[in-house]
Amino acid sequence: MLKARQVVIMGGTMEAYQTAASCREYLDSVGFTDTKILLLHFEQSDVEKTLGAGVESKIVEKMREMRISV
Repeated sequence: MLKARQVVIMGGTMEAYQTAASCREYLDSVGFTDTKILLLHFEQSDVEKTLGAGVESKIVEKMREMRISV
């Protein structure tokens, strides 16, 4: 992961969101702040199905603040 310019995490589960956030925190902590992180899913996410669109939009907003593309 340290050699990658971009990390792609696939899935719309809460675990995928957590993995993306953890990757960002780790990469930032070791000085790799330019590495791009992309969370990719093609269907309605499990987060939206379970928690609702409002909660998911807030989570996505926080992800973007962390420099994670969704």
